[in-house]
Amino acid sequence: VCIIFDNFCKKISIAIFKTKYYNRMVKGAPLRVRIRERAISFYVKEKNMNIAIVEDTDADAENLESCINRYMKENNLCCTVKRFKDGMDFLDKYSSIYDLIFMDVDMPYKNGINVSAKLREIDEAVTLVFVTRLKQYAIDGYSVDASDFLLKPIVYDVFAFHFKRVLEIARNKVGAEITLVSQNEKMRLKVNDIDFVEVKNHKCIFHTGDKVSEMWITLKNVSEQLIPFGFAFCNSGYLVNLNHIKNIKDDMVYVGNDCLKMSRPRRKEFFKAFFDVSRRN
Repeated sequence: VCIIFDNFCKKISIAIFKTKYYNRMVKGAPLRVRIRERAISFYVKEKNMNIAIVEDTDADAENLESCINRYMKENNLCCTVKRFKDGMDFLDKYSSIYDLIFMDVDMPYKNGINVSAKLREIDEAVTLVFVTRLKQYAIDGYSVDASDFLLKPIVYDVFAFHFKRVLEIARNKVGAEITLVSQNEKMRLKVNDIDFVEVKNHKCIFHTGDKVSEMWITLKNVSEQLIPFGFAFCNSGYLVNLNHIKNIKDDMVYVGNDCLKMSRPRRKEFFKAFFDVSRRN
């Protein structure tokens, strides 16, 4: 009887360990922040996008700026556009406030490729787009990590198709902020800091490194706001930041300090979203 009881206890201990391991492997005790009241509003606020146009031709610069402003207005987005007439002026006055740069290739004094190479020495992260009349210059974009290229003359429909993708890349680098408002409390989290969101007992639990924030809000509401920023469900209870994934092995997803179970029904859709984000990055 003692042997049977001992074996039974061992099985229970192993089962508890596996459950903790598969659902979450947290290093250290996370700091918990709670909003006790049910949320009145939940929204993601994006940072105002700063865009630079480096273009020596006035007509081309005006056309490009017009396309940017039209797209922003149609999609209820905000941006600030600054134009530089040549590469030397751009480099002399450059600061890291810019999130997206449209670089003309064929310019006097210093062409766009050389300017971009110099730019990468001082800013490796900013999103860069080549603007040119010649397709062959697109190949040179790989050497300076250009995200895309546009052919002149720029037509709005073509521009909008490319700009949507480029904006996603820049937006993920810039980041956005979640704001949750209840009757008496307010909470803010940066989207880029979130590893994953867990739903438990009708609450959404936001895991951000060693910090855990609990909010009384539906996961449906949260997912609608976060999926455009590169989040996907690995199962019905976990919404994962695809940019924070360290490894995927068998049916386990390693994100941050945690290990999450991936369900079979979500597997195909999750992998598709993961590869889409990886390709954009």
